[in-house]
Amino acid sequence: MEQPAWFTLGCDPEFVFIDRHGRICRADSFLKKAGQIGHDGPLGELRPTPGQHEDEVVDHLAQLVGRLPQIIETRFSGRTPRLIPEAHSETQNLALGFHIHLGAPLPPFYHEPFLPILINALDYFVGIPALLLEDNPRRRLGKSKYGKPSDVRLNGTTVEYRTLGGYLLRHPDYARGALGTTLCVGKSLFLAWALHRTTVADVRRRFAMPTAADVQEFFSQPDAVCQAQGRQMLPNIIKSFEKMEFFAYHQRSIRLFFQHTLLRKQFSPQLLGNW
Repeated sequence: MEQPAWFTLGCDPEFVFIDRHGRICRADSFLKKAGQIGHDGPLGELRPTPGQHEDEVVDHLAQLVGRLPQIIETRFSGRTPRLIPEAHSETQNLALGFHIHLGAPLPPFYHEPFLPILINALDYFVGIPALLLEDNPRRRLGKSKYGKPSDVRLNGTTVEYRTLGGYLLRHPDYARGALGTTLCVGKSLFLAWALHRTTVADVRRRFAMPTAADVQEFFSQPDAVCQAQGRQMLPNIIKSFEKMEFFAYHQRSIRLFFQHTLLRKQFSPQLLGNW
């Protein structure tokens, strides 16, 4: 299967700067709003150059993380505070996301009836495995829609998937896995939809997906229930990935991601040591 060059992948994960007293130093007090390293109010945000494979995007992310110490030193020259960039999903009443942008210049990608089944697939194949690595469910269980399943924004020529938490920025393996699973799902579903002239029901059967209502109900449960049920669902999710047309292009990232998920491998929130 030829790799479709017209799919693009991007992300804009958020993080916080923590001072030596454990308090958040607002990113908008010393970062510009625009640029590849900018702020979203109190949060820092990384905006790597989009690519056509998760390795490209993660390489760009690593370059941006590597620039953070210099940015801090330049801004606070002569009186440099000890600021530590950290990745969380929720901390000190702030919710942080790891938003992924999946792009394709074909109109059906952004409209019904394909868009709802794509969102359902992202929740099931990306959101559930990622949730099993999360160490703080407050963002997901909060009152706002932010971080809930199916939190999607259409952004020009991309579908911005906003369900994932900022903890996925903690390590390149996490970031690469989240990006790789997203791109694999998007390409494989769209290929099946376009080539087989299929229906929503056909796609659901082909990829062994539960309904959107079932997936949303899963996310709404207490964390202990989600963790237990998610682990039971994971073998079927992995089997479905292995049958996807573009799995071979992303299997290194996906297999390592699921290895961490199965072991619930946890990394420190401090970015500099992990990247």
